[in-house]
Amino acid sequence: NVANWANAEVVVMLLDANTGRVVNAAKLPFTAAGGTQGIHDAAVQGDVRMAAGRGFVSVSGALPGAQVEVYDTAGRRMAAGTADVSGSLTLRTGGTGVYVVKAGQTVGKVLVE
Repeated sequence: NVANWANAEVVVMLLDANTGRVVNAAKLPFTAAGGTQGIHDAAVQGDVRMAAGRGFVSVSGALPGAQVEVYDTAGRRMAAGTADVSGSLTLRTGGTGVYVVKAGQTVGKVLVE
């Protein structure tokens, strides 16, 4: 338990998969706002909301006509489409795992199970 969240910071490290050595690291301030409990929750960026289900990614709140793209962690584009007039779109991912979703200029990540 953290007694004072205002004093908390997050340290993120990039490790070399072969040696286990730290390649890069960054220290960021931490805010405990909202109710996110982990990667399973939806990613919210501004007014754009990204959520994942079994084999799909849904985007809402994007600009109508915005290009929506889904990438795997290797950077391969797995799905793409255009948001409808309400700014929503659902795309099949073709598999499970962590995906990066780009909706217009907004980028987030989701876990597809």
